[in-house]
Amino acid sequence: MTAGRMTTGVTVLAVAMLVMMNTGTASAQGMPLGLGLELKPWTDRGFVNVNGGVQTSDRRTITNGAQPIFDQFAEWNSPVEVRSSAIFDISGGYRVWRNVAAAIGYSRYRDTSTAGLGALIPDPLVFDDLHTESIAVSALSHTEHAVHLSAVVVAPLTDKIHLSVFAGPSFTSVAKDVVSDVVLTTTTPNLQGAVTRRISETAADGHIGFDVRYRVYDRIGPVRHVGVGFFLRYSGGSVDAPVAGGAINVGGLNYGAGVRLGF
Repeated sequence: MTAGRMTTGVTVLAVAMLVMMNTGTASAQGMPLGLGLELKPWTDRGFVNVNGGVQTSDRRTITNGAQPIFDQFAEWNSPVEVRSSAIFDISGGYRVWRNVAAAIGYSRYRDTSTAGLGALIPDPLVFDDLHTESIAVSALSHTEHAVHLSAVVVAPLTDKIHLSVFAGPSFTSVAKDVVSDVVLTTTTPNLQGAVTRRISETAADGHIGFDVRYRVYDRIGPVRHVGVGFFLRYSGGSVDAPVAGGAINVGGLNYGAGVRLGF
């Protein structure tokens, strides 16, 4: 997450927390907000949220290199696209003070793509005379496993609708396949294949977001109430990867919907 985005996000979160906590205190005295809405204290002990969603960030990683052939060097280049794809997201929290909860969440994102691989091949007879060859490299995987630690402020807008604002650190483990070398032969076509490798690293970054919950059912066994909800979260970071041009970005804008359980 860039410094500018983090600063703006933290500022918005701080203002939202102050407003929500102040109105929550007033609502304990029955403060009406108009439009039929009234903020009340949050009385749940905790919650579990299970979501399906989308990670929207489109990114490109480029690897390149050179390999000797015909007493010269063939130069190659391979861009790998990472696209919007589905995520699984689950989180749980426990109330630690008034409308504030401590929470932990997990999200998983995976995309499989085909990379283009292009190479400039020297002519075996004419020095510095180059021709272009290209192939496709399929089934390159990009997987992210993220753990999110959050401070959550919950504002019951009505008896059925709760708004939560959350932020905290995230730890994202990424495993990514990239082209690390090429297979060349002295017969035409010279570019015969690619050598791939998997980069596995972990990034420490941050996140900020909100969740809206609508209560549907009350008291099902140990569950105090069951509802549905929508969330939006932004996280961002990067891992060092010299073979992939210096860094690989992880995270991005996540959104989705699912089941809400209150206890």
